[in-house]
Amino acid sequence: LLQQSAGDTDTGTYKWSQTDEEVELKFAVAKGTKSKYVKVNFSRQKIKVTVAGTTLVNGKTGGDIAVDESTYTLQDDPDGTGRELCITLGKADASSWPYPIEVE
Repeated sequence: LLQQSAGDTDTGTYKWSQTDEEVELKFAVAKGTKSKYVKVNFSRQKIKVTVAGTTLVNGKTGGDIAVDESTYTLQDDPDGTGRELCITLGKADASSWPYPIEVE
């Protein structure tokens, strides 16, 4: 299980952080990645993230998602080397998630 921290925790696949209201996941993706290549499927307890046909994560979340309060953005990476996919999962309640995604 991943440790909760105030800053980003790096899992190797993505970085994540959380507040009482939301969990934020950040994925580094290739420089030419466009939003049409990105598919993010949310359900109450699962998330699947696919970029250009490659599944980055697919699994059960560490808590219940408020689907209507969840979104994602694609932006240039802060260091300019690529792009960053940032996914914000709204929490259904204010509980602390022990981990963001349990990979299947």
